Amino acid sequence: MKVMYQEKYIRTQDGLRIFFRDYNQYNFDNIPIICLPGLTRNCKDFHNFAQLFSNSSRVISIDMRGRGKSEYDKNLKNYWKPDVYMTDIFSITSSLNIHKGIYLGTSLGGLMAMQVALIRPSSVSGIILNDIGPDLPVNGVMNIHKNLKNRLEFNNWNDAKNFYEKKYNSYHPNFSSEQWLEQTKNTFKEENNLIVSDYDIRIITGAVKTSQSNNLWELYSCINKIPTICLRGEFSDILMEDTFNKMKLEKKDLIQLIVKNCGHNPQLDEPEVIEELKKFFKFVNDSQINE
Repeated sequence: MKVMYQEKYIRTQDGLRIFFRDYNQYNFDNIPIICLPGLTRNCKDFHNFAQLFSNSSRVISIDMRGRGKSEYDKNLKNYWKPDVYMTDIFSITSSLNIHKGIYLGTSLGGLMAMQVALIRPSSVSGIILNDIGPDLPVNGVMNIHKNLKNRLEFNNWNDAKNFYEKKYNSYHPNFSSEQWLEQTKNTFKEENNLIVSDYDIRIITGAVKTSQSNNLWELYSCINKIPTICLRGEFSDILMEDTFNKMKLEKKDLIQLIVKNCGHNPQLDEPEVIEELKKFFKFVNDSQINE
């Protein structure tokens, strides 16, 4: 099977090795798309998306520190410092000589995308918020904490898949068995003949402590002039309907899409999402040409 991406590492200012995938690295026709994953997620989540869109645009998907193939941080506090995440992201974009990008962020990744726009607004041509908004409901956050606080171990992929499907079936009731296996392999890794969680479990501790500590509506206001699309799973417990509606009131040109039969979060390869993103990418790239 043809390899569609290059696997790359960079070292950030504090010396940590950060991993990312670089799809279609020699495409300079359109604005590159930079993918930022959720709290304990990694670049594998964006592979199907990248397969769909890397023919027309370069796609960068990142394992943030403590996730996937990136190194774990010995300093626990760094896992909830926005400036540390920004340094990691800017280290990658600088190493690739990328000065503008469309930022696609799932859950925590969406908050990071808005933070990029706050610090370097001219570097953000567009934003895709995947099931995240400026309000973080306590129940939803605590569910994440409860589900992810312990390192999980399984003897084989089938056991891991059965566990994962049973636990999250209500989030994606229409998933096939093959999709559940794929999602399981995006979540776990093989280590010492076991299937284990693919993230540093210490991330959760800091994330819960700080989930309500910032004014996220103020952060949201910084993207007011940036083309933005927001996706919401129909029964998401992270991006609530009231928040979703208020986001449109605060940003009149916000493009919104509700993904049916889906919780937290859309997978970015649903047919309705693909069609909406195609239109969004064309709009952003055409706008860039006309500037």
